[in-house]
Amino acid sequence: MNAWFWQRCLIRMYGAAWPLYAWATGEVFLLTVLLLFTDGAKCGLVSLYYVIVAGSILRCRPVLVGYVTALAMAGYLASWGYSNFTTGGHDPLQGVPVLLSLGLIGFVQYLALRREGEQLTTIALWWRPDSFESLL
Repeated sequence: MNAWFWQRCLIRMYGAAWPLYAWATGEVFLLTVLLLFTDGAKCGLVSLYYVIVAGSILRCRPVLVGYVTALAMAGYLASWGYSNFTTGGHDPLQGVPVLLSLGLIGFVQYLALRREGEQLTTIALWWRPDSFESLL
């Protein structure tokens, strides 16, 4: 439902940015709620946070990658805190590797997307439609 609704908004808004952010927020929110009703941070569904962060690069917006990374980290932190609170607490550093790896994946994707964007800008400035006329 979330994807269908925001895809419709994205089509109607002719590619506006805010439906993308709302779509990502909805995905992370639904996954976090699902984890709160399962085993929380111990559940295997935690790996879906990585899928959401990795999929954010497909929209080619560096700010969206950073936003989704921060949301995924906050969602995991919420489910980790809730599972520790309800089960009487575990090792307090148990969730730190997951948080660090989510942040690292998002950071690397952000840097790669920025670098690729700079290269595409350079190519676009170099290429001009009239440059092919000299080849003919």
